[in-house]
Amino acid sequence: MTPGRYDDLMENWRRERERNELQPVPVKFYEEMTDYISQIKSVGSQEDVSLVSRITEKEKEYAQRMLMELTRLRMKKIVESELNGVVLAGKNLTREEQIFYSDLRRVLSSHEERLKSILMGHMPQIDTKPSPGGRSKGNKIPEGSASDNRY
Repeated sequence: MTPGRYDDLMENWRRERERNELQPVPVKFYEEMTDYISQIKSVGSQEDVSLVSRITEKEKEYAQRMLMELTRLRMKKIVESELNGVVLAGKNLTREEQIFYSDLRRVLSSHEERLKSILMGHMPQIDTKPSPGGRSKGNKIPEGSASDNRY
């Protein structure tokens, strides 16, 4: 077991769950957790039934579960803060979260501009750049599809 990193993860997870506001974590938190998870994954294999291997396997399971919950909780807090107009302190965000926050603000701002255009009685300009979802430039969104955003 890697007590220092496991304890750090547990403390950050516990603090994030107990408080409503986004809690500070080290800027390189996810980088450190990636190294930690990789390290404990390499300790034992599935065929190894030693006590150390079984303990390490449980540590890995719990660490992955806490990290996933912590990540989702932080993402939820970031989204809710932005939707509620609360400016987040950059020091509370990791590098990965800073990128996410910047992208989120850009997307929400663009969406808000389209909604304002609709409220003014103008059809908003829809950017049809290729997206990760697979739509390519020039493809129209089929009417009535799940992606059809009608208000």
